Amino acid sequence: MICHGLQKRNLIYLNEPTCSPPEADRELSSKRDLVRGIRMQEPIVVVDADEKQRQEMCAVLEREDYRTVALPSLANLDQEIQEGTRRVIILDLDTIPVDNRFFRGLKKENPGVCVIGLSSRPFHPELKEAMSSHIYACLGKPVDEEELVFWVKSLCE
Repeated sequence: MICHGLQKRNLIYLNEPTCSPPEADRELSSKRDLVRGIRMQEPIVVVDADEKQRQEMCAVLEREDYRTVALPSLANLDQEIQEGTRRVIILDLDTIPVDNRFFRGLKKENPGVCVIGLSSRPFHPELKEAMSSHIYACLGKPVDEEELVFWVKSLCE
């Protein structure tokens, strides 16, 4: 998947029901569950050293029917990415020490991974290369829940 373009896949269209109303409700409900199941196939990795912030981020995404994997550091990130197809990593740039070399290596080993950064700073001169080439979006803190969900949806659907 190319991070800088939106790609639609696994679309399920909820057609008009052609059966009786109770059956239609069950059919529509099962299709919605299927849509949620597709959304939840690829967990989003949230990397943040601040436990409260990490839990809040996961709760926002889980309310939108995304599965999450919460990590307090980069120590287990390689293992989590190798366990399956992880397309989105949400990374707190304020609490996790990273540099351009980290992002180059991450994208070289996992070209399909897209990173959403979180930061309280408006500019990161030390991450100039990463911001222009490897970070899909960088959201300001405090994170607006609607904006976060928008960016995640643009990457996952």
